[in-house]
Amino acid sequence: MKNWLETLIRYAGQLDPDLTNRLEGATQDEIKRLEALLGHGLPEVYAAFLARMGRDTSDLMGGTPVDTRIGSLLKLYETSEPAELPSGCIIIGDGFGQGLEGLALRVDGKHEIFHSDEEEIGSRFCANLPSLLWQHALSHHNAKRMNRRSKEGSMPHSTQGYLFECKILGFALGLSEKLTSERRPKSFVLVFDDSGAARHIQFDCPQGGWPVLVDQLVAAKTPYLFYDPFEPDEYTWLAWGGVEKSTMERLIGESFEQADFEKMKFATPRAQTLEPAEYPISWSVMF
Repeated sequence: MKNWLETLIRYAGQLDPDLTNRLEGATQDEIKRLEALLGHGLPEVYAAFLARMGRDTSDLMGGTPVDTRIGSLLKLYETSEPAELPSGCIIIGDGFGQGLEGLALRVDGKHEIFHSDEEEIGSRFCANLPSLLWQHALSHHNAKRMNRRSKEGSMPHSTQGYLFECKILGFALGLSEKLTSERRPKSFVLVFDDSGAARHIQFDCPQGGWPVLVDQLVAAKTPYLFYDPFEPDEYTWLAWGGVEKSTMERLIGESFEQADFEKMKFATPRAQTLEPAEYPISWSVMF
C-alpha cells in the first residue's frame, strides 16, 4: 500500500517537485490515539494515508472543503459523544465547524466514502479512499499542466476516468523506474504469451516508432502492455491488448474491485464509457 501511495504522489508531483516535501504525515502516537478513540484499528489504506499526509496534505486535496488533518479529527472525537457521530464509519474529513458536510469512511469491506452530518451519513461521495486520492492527484497534475499549457497555446487532453487505469499506470510507472536507470520514466512495450506469462520487454523505440510495433502486435493477436510517457512530466499514453484480468491483477499485485470500474466523480470530460462496467482486456487511456 505504501508503494502505491508513493506512486500516486510522484505522479501528482511531476510538475510540482516540492509537493512530496510539503506533505506531512501523522505520528504513530497520533494514529494510535485515533484508534483508541474509535475502539478499533484503521483500514490499511486510511492508516497509510494518515502516516504519509495526515498532518498536512498541502494543496493535494484542493477542491474537497473538509479538514482531513488528524489533529482536527482527534479533537472532533475527543469532544463528541458517540451518539453525536454516525455509526459504522470513521469521520475522515471534518466540515462541521464550517457548516459543511464532512466525509465518512465506511468500516465495512468496501470502505466507501459518504457525505456526513453530525449524526448520520448521507449520500455516497465516491467509491473508496484510493479513488478519492487518485482523483485529487490527477486534478493536481492537470491544474499544473493546464497552467503551463495555457501559456503555450494548447490545453490538456486527458481521457482518464477510472481507478483501474490508475492502478495499471502505477504498475507501469514503477516497472519503468525499477528496470531503467533513467531520471525520468521510459517508454516500453511488455509482450506476453497466450498463457499470460511475460516473454519480452522493449525499451528502445523501434524504427518507424512505437505505433508500428503496437500495430504489429495487434495484427498478430499478441497480448501486450504499452506505456509511453511521450511528453515527460506532462502526458502519458497507456494501452494494452489481449491481457486477461488475472494477468493484470498479477502484475499490479492486487485483485480489482468493482469500484475500480465505476467512472470517477471527477472524471475528465473525454473519459471513455466502460460498458459493461468490468475489466476490459483491451483498452487505451491518456493521462
